[in-house]
Amino acid sequence: MRILRLLPLLLCGSAWPAVASPLFVSPWTPEVLPSSPATADSAPPLTFRLPPEHLPARFRGRCLTQRPVALEDKVIALTFDDGPDPDITPAILDTLARYHARSTFFVVGERGKRWPDLIQREARSGHAVESHSFSHPSEDVNLWHAGRELQRAGIVITQWTGRAPTLFRPPWGNTEINMARVARQRGQCVVKWTLCAGDNPRLTAAEIVEAVTRNPRPGDIVLLHDGRDRQQTVRALPEVLRRLSDAGYRFITVPQLLRRWDSALTREERRHARRPIRLGHHTPAHDRSG
Repeated sequence: MRILRLLPLLLCGSAWPAVASPLFVSPWTPEVLPSSPATADSAPPLTFRLPPEHLPARFRGRCLTQRPVALEDKVIALTFDDGPDPDITPAILDTLARYHARSTFFVVGERGKRWPDLIQREARSGHAVESHSFSHPSEDVNLWHAGRELQRAGIVITQWTGRAPTLFRPPWGNTEINMARVARQRGQCVVKWTLCAGDNPRLTAAEIVEAVTRNPRPGDIVLLHDGRDRQQTVRALPEVLRRLSDAGYRFITVPQLLRRWDSALTREERRHARRPIRLGHHTPAHDRSG
């Protein structure tokens, strides 16, 4: 059987994988996967747990498609899918730095492997670097391939940032595919968005700005992109940040937002003497914007 190195930091009760990276120094043990994709659907999916830091317990293994609680603070989480890209990502990072804004990058593993300096820069600039699969497949894949997509993306992210991804955004925002299922089984939080910029190459920068700033709400998760051919996103971002800043918004990462939601939900539970509020697995229909 072929031995594949599992994503570091995701193993529970065993040593952690060692990856050749100046930012990662822990020892590791491998895990055996099915020898061929043909046997994958009959084989049990890979299951292991994430370390508790950075991801509140109520969000582990859950799917997040809407705001679970209203927030009083005017905070918003900008997210960027499909990167990194050597032309687009540096321009976005420069703009975010000028506005002292933190964001979350859901990276495609094979692009991160090709341009690791960009995901290193994202992490060192204080942004969250999370998983958007390894190859961004256009169709659903079986459980074996789903596990491998998550594993390979996680290894790249961990190798070059020193931290394993705790969040997963499925390709096209489809929360019903096998990759989303396996991510939940691994304890990751599957994160969609609450506000879509619709920043495809056909839209103008002005249209992107209007989509994001027309009616934002505290706690929104905004979908943007830093993949190929996203020059209009680069042009729109300064005005998006200016308008939201003028409206009193502060820009935080999705992990920071989850911790704020967790605190707000805990206060609600204590105020009303409720049992802990649990998030369900069921999610609304997806759209192909991611």
